[in-house]
Amino acid sequence: MSTNGPNILRIVSLTIILLKLLLYIIYRRLAVGDQLRAVYDGLARDPNSLANLDQDLPNYAQHAVPIHSLPQEWLWCETWCSDDSKEKVCTFNDV
Repeated sequence: MSTNGPNILRIVSLTIILLKLLLYIIYRRLAVGDQLRAVYDGLARDPNSLANLDQDLPNYAQHAVPIHSLPQEWLWCETWCSDDSKEKVCTFNDV
């Protein structure tokens, strides 16, 4: 019986935690939260913008905050993706 499975899960889990910590430090240095709040405050003045806030905030903030789209493998959805591409899907699980 192999004991590599739990060790690999632990390594992956620690890697995810370290990545989150690194991104937190980078985002704090870039004041990403402050920039997103400033954009949100500007959008909040227009009641029509609040209807699509989940789309508008990243669209309006992308010039001040580095926002990048994930590759298609990370965005797979049964609604708009083919079953042929399902085998290439990547998942992210916090173990």
